Amino acid sequence: MSHAHSHREVIPRPVLIAAGIMIAVTILGSAWARWTGATAVSTPESEALMVRDLGFRDLPNGGIEVLEEGEVVDVIAPEQGGFLRGVLRALARQRMLAEVGRDAPFRVTHWADGRLSIEDPETRERIEVNAFGPDNLEAFSRLVVSR
Repeated sequence: MSHAHSHREVIPRPVLIAAGIMIAVTILGSAWARWTGATAVSTPESEALMVRDLGFRDLPNGGIEVLEEGEVVDVIAPEQGGFLRGVLRALARQRMLAEVGRDAPFRVTHWADGRLSIEDPETRERIEVNAFGPDNLEAFSRLVVSR
């Protein structure tokens, strides 16, 4: 014979009150930060050592042409630049969502403090490349030094 026992644990009232207060404080803090703009994190600007406005064009073989003022300055082979491709796709998606032109160049900047960023002047979207590690930084470093 099988007996089903109803075993119900009771959470102490002070624990429930504390959890409710934590949830309320989190929601209110998030709302306040969003309303006041306190969520914006910015990196202090340093001097730009090199700035390049670069366009990117997909090639039929899967490569990418890098353009500066309409001239090809580099070609990324089809089997290279996976991270670069991902960043460009993300920026292109932001352009599509913002319904802005897709042909304007992106701005790649090498900063005096060693950072490297790519920015879309059309959407003002900016990606700090250093945040993705040294291998991915290398993919973009090549763009600012190849002339």
